[in-house]
Amino acid sequence: MNAKKLIQLAAASAAIFTILLLCFFNTLNGRIDFSKDKVFTLSPFSRQLLSDVSEKVQITYYVSDKLSSFYPETRDVKDFLIEYCSHNKLISLDVQDPQKAGLEQQLLSLGVEAQQIQTASATETSLTSVYSAIVMEYRNKTEIIPFVVSTAGLEFELSSRLQFMTDNVSREVQILIGNDFTLQDDYGYLVPWLQSAGFVCTQVFPAELNLLDPKVPLLVLGSKNLKAENIFEIENFIMQGGNAAFFASRSNVNIYTDWVAELDENSALTDLLDFWGISIQKELAVDIVNYRIEMQTGKQNGTASEYINYPFWIVTGNHSLCSNSILNYGYSGLETYWANPIELFEEEGRKLTPVLKTSIKASTMKEPFDTDPFRNRTRVFDNTRQLNLAATLEGKVHGYYTTATSPDIRLFVLADQYAPSRMIEYTNSPHNMDFVVSVLLWLSNEDELLKIKNKGIRTTALDSIVNLESASYAISRAVWLCFVLPLVIVILTGVCFAVFRKKSRAEIKKGTEK
Repeated sequence: MNAKKLIQLAAASAAIFTILLLCFFNTLNGRIDFSKDKVFTLSPFSRQLLSDVSEKVQITYYVSDKLSSFYPETRDVKDFLIEYCSHNKLISLDVQDPQKAGLEQQLLSLGVEAQQIQTASATETSLTSVYSAIVMEYRNKTEIIPFVVSTAGLEFELSSRLQFMTDNVSREVQILIGNDFTLQDDYGYLVPWLQSAGFVCTQVFPAELNLLDPKVPLLVLGSKNLKAENIFEIENFIMQGGNAAFFASRSNVNIYTDWVAELDENSALTDLLDFWGISIQKELAVDIVNYRIEMQTGKQNGTASEYINYPFWIVTGNHSLCSNSILNYGYSGLETYWANPIELFEEEGRKLTPVLKTSIKASTMKEPFDTDPFRNRTRVFDNTRQLNLAATLEGKVHGYYTTATSPDIRLFVLADQYAPSRMIEYTNSPHNMDFVVSVLLWLSNEDELLKIKNKGIRTTALDSIVNLESASYAISRAVWLCFVLPLVIVILTGVCFAVFRKKSRAEIKKGTEK
């Protein structure tokens, strides 16, 4: 047998072996998780939760077959559910196409509606109804994830619901409105968002603060109307071991009219926070990394739109995160509106951690505040630096009104009362509500659940590169992986093939001569 036939036989054998090997692995339905943060691998928290299940749990994935052609990621959802259920034989999975099985009315009775997605062909564009819902059943309890197309955040959704059904772990929050806003209107998105994350929301009023439950986190929005006796009750709540989040500002803005900002003369709450080492400053923070707003301008021929970078609406990104905070795990972005900078003062027995910062090109504006967008679009600010926007406190605090000392508690402060309000409509920022969920999970001591909350969500924004050194390294790595390395592989392959071919010809020629 000559060398040429030997090479052909070896190549054919290798191809057949590869095909058989791929078929074998396909029957195993297995994958190796090479992702950086192991997004397809269950966390220890979920594995322990699943192992503790002692009664049957039924998980049904209702997915339209035709959805996979528009969202290939739905296959990942199915594979993840198979992996999730494989950790306990009592948990079973059923995958059905509700349209083929005639289950649409049954899903509608559960509150699951078909989603409309736009499809296009060579001749027309139309809307197609599809399903991708997960229904979890345990005893007489039912939990529903109404629509999911990827594994991003899916482990959190599954495990938080499973924990509620099997362990009766419910999450609650007490909400206090301390300004002129209402929970139903001005903070209208907040409660539905928290409820979808599994929180039971109870609004408390200033006259009822003596009834606060220290086992349930307190969320305080604004402080304009809170009197000294109200702050005394809040302190008493914390002295009993209560955890709290404060979204409070030192200035009030006419958000529905002219955006004029004035200093809030009521400092009862901010004085308490200042006593504990979190000092909300009277200035307004401005930043070069901000939201670009569309404004209507008057022209001779009517009105026209103009886009203006508004420095009072600060966009926080990866450059804003403090690496020491566990809240980084649940971070997906945040926009602030007329926020105040925060200064921190450490004291023995408590740990203060900045959570969100501005960019290094931020500054402050003192009274009188000029918040007009047209006068601030080209303004150059002096003394630029990085400012704190949010911080956490962990440990013991001393009483401001009393001589008491609290047990170990957790506090969160964001110097912006408008971040969870309807202002998110202007900037399309639902992630502001998502951040509130992360804060409340942290206050509820759900650290392990918080770690998987946004697991699988990738941040590809350019602000993830925060300095020139990081940018240079990222560009060099991209050039090497995408261009240099493939080129080197191709060249080496060609060289090896040429050398092998040359040797083969030499051996054939030598054999012929003999």
